[in-house]
Amino acid sequence: MTDIDSILSAIENKTRREILFRLIHGDVYPLQLSRELRISQQAVMKHLYILEKTKLVKMRGVEKSDVGPKRKIYGLEESFILNIYLTPYFFDIRKRDLDTESINIDIEGNPLEMLKKVDEEIDRLEEIIAQKIAIKKKILSHIENEIIPRIGSDIEREIFSEYIKTWDEKYVANEVGLPENIIEQIIKRIIDEYI
Repeated sequence: MTDIDSILSAIENKTRREILFRLIHGDVYPLQLSRELRISQQAVMKHLYILEKTKLVKMRGVEKSDVGPKRKIYGLEESFILNIYLTPYFFDIRKRDLDTESINIDIEGNPLEMLKKVDEEIDRLEEIIAQKIAIKKKILSHIENEIIPRIGSDIEREIFSEYIKTWDEKYVANEVGLPENIIEQIIKRIIDEYI
């Protein structure tokens, strides 16, 4: 499993994104990518090395060539969703791995109609998420402007701010270096006094 920072570092490069886009259509060898992307084979190998190190791409094996030496074949290694949320009061990057192995689906009838329905449903769900993020931004704006300034100390403001990002007292305790029971007491007092 690849961490978010490694993924962002790997895909920030346009050529690597083009390689990934090409790999969604099946495994390829470097010379093929070199021709399709109109870059040198050496450049392709450099980009494949970075994608392989990040575990986004994997060398699948070696196959014989009719016109020269054996060639390495590369394919995609991971399936995941990467969401980036950015508003004035909220920044989050989330990675969700896709468990494609456990999904059983019978493709009956027209697969194009099925695909279109799935795409429409994904669009609808993404619109709902966008609306929820807009609501979250408004609520966070209220909290940041009306509640947090009234909290007495810097450490309590930091604790409360971290808590509303994660809803996890244990995480907050680790972040600020205080025992979890103290964090729980501080959060309870803030809620009782200021909410």
